[in-house]
Amino acid sequence: MIDHFTGGKPEELRKKNELVDAVNGLLNMRGDGLIQVRHASAGPGLHFSVEQLLPRLPNTGAAVINYGKPTAAFSSGTTITLDPCSRIGTDDAEGEDDYVTVFVQADQASFSMPNSTTIPTTAIVPYTSSEGDNYVFGTPLEVLTDFNVNTSTFKLQKKIQVDFGLFAGTESGWIDVHTGGECP
Repeated sequence: MIDHFTGGKPEELRKKNELVDAVNGLLNMRGDGLIQVRHASAGPGLHFSVEQLLPRLPNTGAAVINYGKPTAAFSSGTTITLDPCSRIGTDDAEGEDDYVTVFVQADQASFSMPNSTTIPTTAIVPYTSSEGDNYVFGTPLEVLTDFNVNTSTFKLQKKIQVDFGLFAGTESGWIDVHTGGECP
């Protein structure tokens, strides 16, 4: 926890302390029942609640997990095309004939990766099948990966990444959270 500034001009103090409050808010993130941020001496870590994650996954009966790599970087849509591979990413060498179409979300709704992030072609994406359809194994969650504070301009920025549990998308560039001056 960062303490508030106490000396200086009232207007500067207010701006600095608004920034301190924003940073403290980031540092105090704890998550919810599905994902929790745990702060330790080595830095923050994530904990996923398997009990709460399982109901969000498609019901497949026996969980058979397959793996594939995207044939193109995914940024938005309902499905992603995967080239099947092993769990360590070795291509099965069967060519385009065995590409699979996989729904990104269990409810088959459209999904957009935020802030110019993608699921890259290097990602090893686990998927499972249910009633003839294929589904990404995991639920997309936006995770804070870094933040930056510029104390001279009072600018607060963050970087995020979409984590699906067993794989993640690319990291975003810097995103303005607070651009200085008045808070919204």
